[in-house]
Amino acid sequence: MSREQVLAMVKARVEQAGETLRDAQALADGGGSARSVINRAYYAMFYAALALLQTVGEAPSKHTGVIGLFDQHFYRKGLFSKEHSQAFHELFELRQFSDYRSLTPVSGDEALEALAKARGFLAGVAGLITTSQFQAADPNAGGGMELQAIAAVVIGGTSLMGGRGSVVNSFFGVLIIAVLGTGLTQMGAGEPTKRLITGLVIVAAVIVDHYRGRLTGT
Repeated sequence: MSREQVLAMVKARVEQAGETLRDAQALADGGGSARSVINRAYYAMFYAALALLQTVGEAPSKHTGVIGLFDQHFYRKGLFSKEHSQAFHELFELRQFSDYRSLTPVSGDEALEALAKARGFLAGVAGLITTSQFQAADPNAGGGMELQAIAAVVIGGTSLMGGRGSVVNSFFGVLIIAVLGTGLTQMGAGEPTKRLITGLVIVAAVIVDHYRGRLTGT
């Protein structure tokens, strides 16, 4: 297989992984079953791993083969962390359990955790493929993510003045920001527009927090 053919296969698998992850997010946002979210989250990781394995000339068809070769070529060589490998193994087992061995539904919390692990895994794969393809890394990659993190915790009720905060409320803030981002993407909003709206959300949350503090005397 020529280099161009390999790159085409890698590109196709990466796009497939991204599409599947978006499907998982859409199911989570739209009230889909936890089982379906976990299934799509795992397959997003599976397709991403296939993309990586194409770069080293491996193309296994079985799930256990993909996981084993991922560990051999990328985890054990230090290219991926232990957490990434564990997440891949755990989602494989969870998807097997929820799809074939469980008579009781998996929980929504398990589905959201699976989705978060899949996002982290795909981010790692994308970074490694980009670095290997261009022999360079972009120090500005991920720009704007800090704005989303700030917006999430502020919406969750954490005061920028300090002294107040809640992990649970911050979690709901993350969900709100995720839904907002998905909605803007589906509307065709560009990245500058997304950042502007996220910034306005932060400003509004800070104003509300200020007046809430005045009312409560804190």
